[in-house]
Amino acid sequence: MTNRSDHAMTPRSTHHAFHALMVIGLISVFGVLFALTLRLNQSVSELENRRLANWPTLSSQTLLDGSYTREIEKYVSDHFPGRRWLTEAAFAIRTYRGVQVGDRVVQVKGAETGFEDVTKWASATEDTSPDIPTQRHDTNEVAVSEMSDQPANNELVVVTPPISHEQTVSSNISNAGSDKVLNVDPVSENEKKEETATQMTPPMNLPLETPTVSVKPSNEAPEVIASVAPPKSIDSVPPKPIIPQPTKPVVVAPKPPEAKQSSPVEATQAKPLNVVGGVLLHEGQALFMFQGTDRGAQGYANAVNTWVELVAKKRPGMTSTVVVTPTSSHFYLPPAARAKTTSEPKNLAAMRAALLPEVRFADVVTEMEGHQDEALFFKSDHHWTGLGAYYAYRAWARANGVTPLELTAFSKRSVPGVAGSFWSLTQAPELRNADKESYYYVPTTVTFDGTQYAGPQQKTPMPQPFFAEKSRGYIVFLGGDIPLLVSNTNAGTGRTALVVKNSYGNAFAPYLLPHFDRVVVLDYRYVSRNIQDIVDTFGVTDLVFVNATITANSGAHQERMRQVARGSSTAWLTEAEKRRLKQQEDAAAKTQASAAVSDKAQ
Repeated sequence: MTNRSDHAMTPRSTHHAFHALMVIGLISVFGVLFALTLRLNQSVSELENRRLANWPTLSSQTLLDGSYTREIEKYVSDHFPGRRWLTEAAFAIRTYRGVQVGDRVVQVKGAETGFEDVTKWASATEDTSPDIPTQRHDTNEVAVSEMSDQPANNELVVVTPPISHEQTVSSNISNAGSDKVLNVDPVSENEKKEETATQMTPPMNLPLETPTVSVKPSNEAPEVIASVAPPKSIDSVPPKPIIPQPTKPVVVAPKPPEAKQSSPVEATQAKPLNVVGGVLLHEGQALFMFQGTDRGAQGYANAVNTWVELVAKKRPGMTSTVVVTPTSSHFYLPPAARAKTTSEPKNLAAMRAALLPEVRFADVVTEMEGHQDEALFFKSDHHWTGLGAYYAYRAWARANGVTPLELTAFSKRSVPGVAGSFWSLTQAPELRNADKESYYYVPTTVTFDGTQYAGPQQKTPMPQPFFAEKSRGYIVFLGGDIPLLVSNTNAGTGRTALVVKNSYGNAFAPYLLPHFDRVVVLDYRYVSRNIQDIVDTFGVTDLVFVNATITANSGAHQERMRQVARGSSTAWLTEAEKRRLKQQEDAAAKTQASAAVSDKAQ
């Protein structure tokens, strides 16, 4: 009789035991790696250029509404062991799909607002000026990653064929006389009118299929089966395009006459080569396809004028200066692509003309001209560099009759660079390591400190240096977008500057330190403290408005600036909260009306 114990360690059972031990070992290793990942708790993904999720705070409300468990899922997803390696592999696979030749345009959402998720700060639309309506926005706009503390969306939307001079000319000719554009978005006619009136860019004309190029034999020029209807703005493509005469003869393959003179109907029915909201990848640099209008520029001037009326005019002697920079496209966009954009200098001229007479205007374009061979802008990011901001500072100084300091009066330093917002949007391989360093310039003629004001009322002081020297990329300036940041200096000028800015003001503000006893930096997107209280508390004597054309032309930015100037109590309510408040006010009004009728009847 055989004992059962004799079969306990047969080869088969030994094999199963070995597998069980391996599974247990793998689970243990995975657990240790996961624990180490949680322990390290990386806050920023340099690869994705965004902040990672934090462990949520447990409360009865978050537990009951399910947000606590949802945030835990996000945290685990962001801190999964080996996530960086897997993300790099995914980027590599996505990047090298297909064949990429020459320049190309990548369609992005959020381009009309400077690549920001405006839903986090531009929810209010109350008291909108009737002449400058609030701009509509897609709730799925791409966010700027680390620079604005928002997650980045890394999806390629559309990639168009390489741009050539022949394509540009052909597109313009085929659309001559046509002022209509195909719009495949299922929106009502009223929505279309509102979008046309308020958006900085023309309507998004995404084709049902990706635009293609029919390739002819090698001795002929490619024929574009797509066209673009010229915008109506005076800053855009002329209605009668002029083909420049080159100094040397250029041989272009002849085309049938009917291809050159298509009717307006035929041009409208053609598939549009859409570059609205596009980023052009050219010679290792990403360039925004600017589509600003005179109306957009006047809207920004209207917002600044609101500040002057409600803040500056109430305080005699207070100055107001506008510092708006063009994007890198103005300096580096290739000639073949310029017909697809509008002129930034003309846009700035329209802005300047609409400002109140007492507002000073810094001519940033003129100050930057002639320095194109210097690193004025990042290649992989939509921001300017510390050097680009320096030339804007010189323009501010000249506008105010101040002698600007030479660059030698600042200590040049650097931190490691990062792949910026353009990389986050496109994952273009040429942008991955395009900005190896981020240079910043520290004033040496004055001493200065830094304090941010936090808390529910933004009145709790906390130390915050003007230069985050342990960070990377653009974050080195002010440490990112802080709602209210103040620096005291020993300049001895008896004046205080209030810099009203979005992220473009981060690199600019430190240059004002040698000229003021105090520099107050206010990010209009995130500040909630009453502006009159801020001005009076810190003794502001000079207002400085800093933006780029890309954001200055945005209706959301303009309305947000007006809200802060008005000190509106509902400026930061959500749409649902505002609807509920409106319903309560309507109900109270009806009750009062009913009571009045009853009293009159009696």
